[in-house]
Amino acid sequence: MDKRDSIKRRLNFISGEDFYFLTYELLLLVDILTAANGMFRDHRKLSYLVQLAGGEKVVRILERYEDRTISNAEDREQLFVTFANGELNKREIFKLVFALERRGFLRVERAATPEVVDVQLNRSVLPADFLTNEVFGADRARISRIKKAVPRLSTLTMETFLQKVYESRGVNVWAL
Repeated sequence: MDKRDSIKRRLNFISGEDFYFLTYELLLLVDILTAANGMFRDHRKLSYLVQLAGGEKVVRILERYEDRTISNAEDREQLFVTFANGELNKREIFKLVFALERRGFLRVERAATPEVVDVQLNRSVLPADFLTNEVFGADRARISRIKKAVPRLSTLTMETFLQKVYESRGVNVWAL
């Protein structure tokens, strides 16, 4: 096991609750998925995307069942778990977005919907190799594959996002 695997293994130990991991994943998501204007519309989608990008199996499910209902119950359950965990982590992601804004890493713009913000990465304050660090190469690759499986992620409304990612694949969801 090389040094990179050792570092990543420590990060993945409690990745769902590790704010350092969540921060890096959130910054990668905003960097890779942003639209031409640099704004990621509706921060609430980030909570689900962190869950989706967290595992190779889920990304393969998104790719395999593009535009059709998931026939395998185990795959459907796996995708549902990402939705449920995304719901549970919404508050943490909201707090993290504003913490990163206070530190200057993100620019936040209020959206038309109350309690919803659009997010933009402030690349100028990040170290030069921060987003290209090879330790997280697999994470960047998974995010890029999600972007290909579900186009226009940064501009979709929350309702359309839930429909395209979950409902179109046969996963019953609710929006809180």
